[in-house]
This record gives sequence, structure tokens and C-alpha cells, in this order.
Amino acid sequence: MATPANGCVVNLSSMLPTCRALTSPAGVREFHYAVRKSDIASIARAADDTVTGLTLKTGARFIKIVGRKFQNSGTVEIARNATGKTNFKQIFNARLYARIQSERNAIQQFAYVEDLVILSPNNDDQIEIYGLGIGLAPQSGKGGTGVKLGDDNTFLFAFEGVEPALPPLFTTVAPATAPAVNDEAADQLANLAYLDALVSF
Repeated sequence: MATPANGCVVNLSSMLPTCRALTSPAGVREFHYAVRKSDIASIARAADDTVTGLTLKTGARFIKIVGRKFQNSGTVEIARNATGKTNFKQIFNARLYARIQSERNAIQQFAYVEDLVILSPNNDDQIEIYGLGIGLAPQSGKGGTGVKLGDDNTFLFAFEGVEPALPPLFTTVAPATAPAVNDEAADQLANLAYLDALVSF
């Protein structure tokens, strides 16, 4: 839910997680999507702040980054400053793969981006959005190769940003009347088709 306007009044709601929440598997899928926040023209939201759609500016690049399973991850930390303001540090760790020079050139561009938004499909048939409020920037990155066959020769980047809220969920599918009858696997297919249609190349 949205932060109270005055930042002082906190109204706790009942926290009764669904069975799906209690048994939800963790893990990020082998691919994710990325776009610069400055390339987003508009964001549609439901009443509960779920993101239900994105439109892009003319000429914007919306890309799909494909890697391997069990290599990407997302982290959220509470960041409370000296005046008591609570924000959330959002971190997305992406392992990037390259074989040819053009792929290395593309990875190099990530070292300069300051307003990255990442849409991360997870194993629980949900999509989280990192950096939607302000944008992420690379805080660390490393690559190279070891000396033995099988050593790591990938590039690992950590994109970070302090945001006013937790990463929101993305779905284009209206929720069913009862959460128990939602076919989230089918919903995920619809959501991924929507995002794939935004991919510019």
C-alpha cells in the first residue's frame, strides 16, 4: 500500500497470507526485461498499486536479457535515514553472458545507466519491478575468467537504487473474485506475451 502522506500515521492491516503466499517458490527466472525510466511514457496502476501496463516513448528501447537459471536474484533492504524516513534499497543482481564483441559492447552500456528499471519474472508466476520509482544504477560489477576449464567467465552486475516502496507486482490480468481460482500460470503467459510485445529488438 502507499506510504501515508504525512509519513507519521501508520495503519496496520490484517496480515492473513493466502495458501499460495505460504507455499510460493522462490527464485528468479533465467530472463528479465530492462528499460530506462526516462523511456517510459506512462504507467497504469490498479487501486492497490499493482502495475497493470506500461507505454514507452517513441524510439525507446525495451530489452529482454536472457541468461541461465539460478543466476539472477533480487534483494530488498530497509533504508532508514537519520530523520526516520523509511525507504527501500532495491538491488537486482544480474549475471550477463557474452561471446562476441557486440554483446560485450551491450554489457558495457550497463555500466553507465542511472535510471534502469528491471522487470523480473519469478518462479512463482509473478513479475516484480525493480527501480520503477527512481531507477537503479550499477553499484558494482565484475567479469573476467579464471585459470581452469569451467571457471567463471561471465559478468556480474549489481544494480541498486533507493525507492519509496517495495518492488510492485506487474500483471495485465484482472484478479479473479477469489484468489484461490486464479490460474497464475496462465496469467503469467499473458503477462510475458505483453512484455515480449514491448521488446524493441
